[in-house]
This record gives sequence, structure tokens and C-alpha cells, in this order.
Amino acid sequence: MPLIKEDSTLDLRQELKEKHEILNNPKFGKDKNEREANLKKAQKVAAITKFAGIGIGIWTFIFIDHYKYALIASIIFPVLCVFLLNYYKGLIRIEGRKNTTYPSILFGVFSTITAVITRSFLDFKILDYTNVWVPIFVIAFLGIAFLLFRNEEFKFIKTNNFISILALLILSFSYAYGSYISLNCVYDTSKPEIFNTSILEKRMTYGKRHTYYLKLTPWGKQIAPHEISVSQMQYDSHYKNEELKVYLMKGKFKIPWFEITDKNTTLK
Repeated sequence: MPLIKEDSTLDLRQELKEKHEILNNPKFGKDKNEREANLKKAQKVAAITKFAGIGIGIWTFIFIDHYKYALIASIIFPVLCVFLLNYYKGLIRIEGRKNTTYPSILFGVFSTITAVITRSFLDFKILDYTNVWVPIFVIAFLGIAFLLFRNEEFKFIKTNNFISILALLILSFSYAYGSYISLNCVYDTSKPEIFNTSILEKRMTYGKRHTYYLKLTPWGKQIAPHEISVSQMQYDSHYKNEELKVYLMKGKFKIPWFEITDKNTTLK
């Protein structure tokens, strides 16, 4: 009980210290009254931004209708958030510490990025990653550089800032990967090549979550059996030795990807 009380006291001291910093920082307004008004406005804007991001993330992750529009919304949203951070000069922040006076938009940004990268893993099977890594690393590091540029939140580098920057690098890379792969596949207009294959083996692994695999006979330019991960629904709907069709697409950014169907189904 005393430990909980001590932690609460420290949190309250931190909040009071941060509010004192805000109300005495000329970047946030001409006088204390204007700074306090700007803080309240920033809290409202951050709350709206957070819930908007969560809503867009749910739309992208769960509702597949109008997926193209949901994808674009999820890709644009984090970019708009970076502009918002710079506009508010550090008053609104990306870091999501508990019991802080500074409004945070972390959950909104995290929701959209998580939705995009999760859907990219679930929906698209990449055949060749040769053209993936260079553009993704470029996008990720440009994103983190743009985020840190003139951002008051990271002006003074401390140990906790390095941890935050590492977390932002992971978030930025996830955003770059999910966005680039999704755009490559969703907006691909190439005519697919069709190949025949069959299922050699089925297996699943156990852990925090089950993972499902199908081993296919060689198709296209492949010379050896190839194992792919699939959803539980795909795993349950196919059987060993079943004949399948493989639809191979070139990709909008020349990243080849494919889909599998049973032999009597035509890909739309």
C-alpha cells in the first residue's frame, strides 16, 4: 500500500512538473492563459485523432468492403499525424507514457499501422523479396527522419528518448513494409499467370498462436516443393494431394505475389 501511494505521488509530481513547463514555455503561447487554452485545445485534438486512428484501424482490419479506401486512409493517417506533431511544436506527442500532461496520439497511429502490416501478412503471399527491402528501408528512415526533424519531443536526447526512438524505428519499418506490400498487391493490375500444383503435406505449429502450412509441388520456375503459410480457414478447406491453381501476379512495384485456389475456382 505505501508503495502504491509513493508511485501515485511521483506521478502527480511529474504531471505538475510538465504542466509547469508547458505554462512557462513561450512556444506554446504569449502568456499563461493562452498556453493553458492551447493545452486544452491540444488535448481535444489529440483525443479526436486517437479515436479516429482507432476507427480507421478497425475499418482496415475487420471490414473488407471498400478495402482500397480503408488502406489509403490507414497509410495517409500516420503522415498527417507527423504534420500534427510538428504543428503543435511538441505540445502533442507520439510517446504514450501514463500520467503525462502532454496529450498523446500514439494509440491512433499504432492502430492504423498495426492494421496495415497485419493485413499485409494475412492477405498477400510474396514470391520474391528482392525488390522489397531497399525501398522499405528508405521509406522507414525517411519517415523517422521527418518525424524527428524539429520535433521538440526529441530535442534533448536522454536514455528514455533512445528507447522511444528505437520503438519508433520499429513502428516506422512496420509502416513502410505494410504500406509498400499492400499497395504493391491491392493496386496491381497485371494479368496473372496460372499454374497447377498440388498439396504434398499439411502441418501446423503450436505456440502463443497456431500457424498453418501447406507444402506444394513445384510450380512456375520453382524446382523444389515450397511451403507456404495459410489461414486456418484455408488450411481446413484443403486436403492432402488436392490439386490447386496458383495465380502469379507481377506486382505494382515489381514485387511478385500469388494466390492459391482450388482447381475449379477462378480468381476474380
